[in-house]
Amino acid sequence: MSIHPVALSGFATDSANYDASRPDHQAPAVARLLQELAIPKGGRVVEVGSGTGKLTSHLIERSDNGQIICVEPSEVSPPSFYADVILGYAYGS
Repeated sequence: MSIHPVALSGFATDSANYDASRPDHQAPAVARLLQELAIPKGGRVVEVGSGTGKLTSHLIERSDNGQIICVEPSEVSPPSFYADVILGYAYGS
């Protein structure tokens, strides 16, 4: 998989700045998304394009003890909280 040069130079080389300047997902919108997906209790979620963990942090707050697998095409370092709560993380092409 190839990544557009602009995306690669902006996101992968300065993910901390991206994370700091990008707005968070709104909790009600994430709650509605999860409701619509109807993920069963303890179910597994695969988040493609997990990046700096903006959505992942909301997924972790689910109270159903589900599993999260994160996949990121850019070679960015995962957020530090991933080590404690994420089932798997993969990045790169």
